[in-house]
Amino acid sequence: ALSRLLPVLQAELLLVFRRHGVVDYSQLAQSALTALGDDETPTELALRLDYRIEHILVDEFQDTSNNQYELLRRLTRGWVEHNAANPDAPRTLLVVGDAMQSIYGFRDANVGLFLQARQHGFCGLELQQLALSSNFRSQRGIVDWVNATFSRHFPPADDAATGQVRYSAAEPVKKAGAGAAVSMDAFCGDDAGAAEVAFVAARIAGCVAAGESDIAVLGRQRSHLRPLLRRLKELGVRCQSPELDRLDDSPLVADLLTLCRALASDADRLAWMALLRAPWCGLELADLLAVARWGKAPVQPLRLSIGDPKLQQALSDEGARRIARLHAVMSAALQQRDRLALRVWIEQVWLALGGACCAPDALALEDAESFLRLLEEAESDGIGLDLQWLERRVHRQFMSGGDADCPVQLMTLHKAKGLEF
Repeated sequence: ALSRLLPVLQAELLLVFRRHGVVDYSQLAQSALTALGDDETPTELALRLDYRIEHILVDEFQDTSNNQYELLRRLTRGWVEHNAANPDAPRTLLVVGDAMQSIYGFRDANVGLFLQARQHGFCGLELQQLALSSNFRSQRGIVDWVNATFSRHFPPADDAATGQVRYSAAEPVKKAGAGAAVSMDAFCGDDAGAAEVAFVAARIAGCVAAGESDIAVLGRQRSHLRPLLRRLKELGVRCQSPELDRLDDSPLVADLLTLCRALASDADRLAWMALLRAPWCGLELADLLAVARWGKAPVQPLRLSIGDPKLQQALSDEGARRIARLHAVMSAALQQRDRLALRVWIEQVWLALGGACCAPDALALEDAESFLRLLEEAESDGIGLDLQWLERRVHRQFMSGGDADCPVQLMTLHKAKGLEF
């Protein structure tokens, strides 16, 4: 049943692709193969490419899939005959990779293709193997520990059929550092997470106090690093944490969102109450309660209530002064609605309220700038003050990661790939 149904489904899918003018990744790869034709009937495109292409470089070859391998085979067919006839102008192929780093099996990567190409060449082309074993990134103690530890967990020999890869030892170039290169500390019990954070933070604070300025903390996920970042900030350790905290975790951005909600709708009573409690107004709880209880049903919008002289008389002197100032700024802002660019409008109101003065440091102001740029994007795309869109984008955006000269950097393992400390 599947053998009859699937070809029909594939044909229907191609019609959908054509109707919408889009394709998925699998269809893109398949179309590339189709465009080159088979060995007996190559297409005109294949003939033109065969005339033009003289060299092909493939990086990360250990994660090549069967379709990608077939694409390379079709691009290089006939190269052996060409090189035999033109020894002074050969066509060349360079593939680069590390079989031990093949991690994309879930995307149909086949490390056996890498081993096969290394041992037997590629499409008739004999490849000269160059093994790069020198490690320039880590000191000798770390390299020796890695060699001793991981060599025990790889098979003794390569096997292209089963995708088994033997361990290739690295040769350290840097000298060994002072002290033990690798140490391990275990934490157990119900408070293991808190104990680990306290231990690592204290260790880092000690290193910074001793003058070290090139420290990295790697975690598997961002959520694993956030408690440590909070503890380091409590200890006064300056950290760089790119793409770690989301923009909606910034108090300054939260206040800006509150301002946008209040300006977007008089009916958003919660936003207006939050506006009165925000740092630029800071109404005390007793005054806030009086504002919330003011008026009889049907209750009028808070924007109108806070301008009522009788309400202001019912508040404390300081509360009345603060609420009058807020009312004056918001009334002037609403008169400017749709007369200014969206970012300019929100930014002017925020500055008039004193929002920038509430920023604890320059990094918080950078977060506010990121938020204001989102408003620019919303207007340029014709979205306007769409709170749902804005909340989604703020949740996906990250806060400023800190200065580049911070002594400590926190990042995920994926982010740290290729870096040196």
